[in-house]
Amino acid sequence: MRRWAVLLVLFALAGCTTERAGPTRTPPPSPTASTASGPIDLRLPLALAPVVAAGEPSATVAPDPEGTRLALAEPFLTITRLEHASLQRAEYDNSWTIVLRLTDADAQSFGQWTSEHIDEQLAVVVNGRVVFAPTIQAAITTGDVVIAAQYTEREARDLLAQIAG
Repeated sequence: MRRWAVLLVLFALAGCTTERAGPTRTPPPSPTASTASGPIDLRLPLALAPVVAAGEPSATVAPDPEGTRLALAEPFLTITRLEHASLQRAEYDNSWTIVLRLTDADAQSFGQWTSEHIDEQLAVVVNGRVVFAPTIQAAITTGDVVIAAQYTEREARDLLAQIAG
């Protein structure tokens, strides 16, 4: 079975500050982007739970999409709304990525957690099922989350549908 290598990547903009020029953060249109819409009230919430060592007293065990059993701590964040969600095709290899923009409050919590847990695994759980479980590669403090792997367009659309409902 193919092992999904999911990476979360931080998009940094040159000259970016914490001040905002306007009330919304709308990404520029791209000829390779397919917008799901935004803002999006999720049909089912996304629970973000740290993956912990097997045998942790309070851990819940759940399989990831490949069947690997993961021990999960209590979620540190439950997401019920996204500001934006889209698919984008990578120009270098024609694979597809999912781009999620978190609300400001969720972005702050997520940014703090990812800053403190680089190289640790995080499970994204929907309705009690692990949808994917990436390893945090860098602090993600802007609220822009990119889920990247060698996804076909259909695989990326299916994963976005699981996430956004």
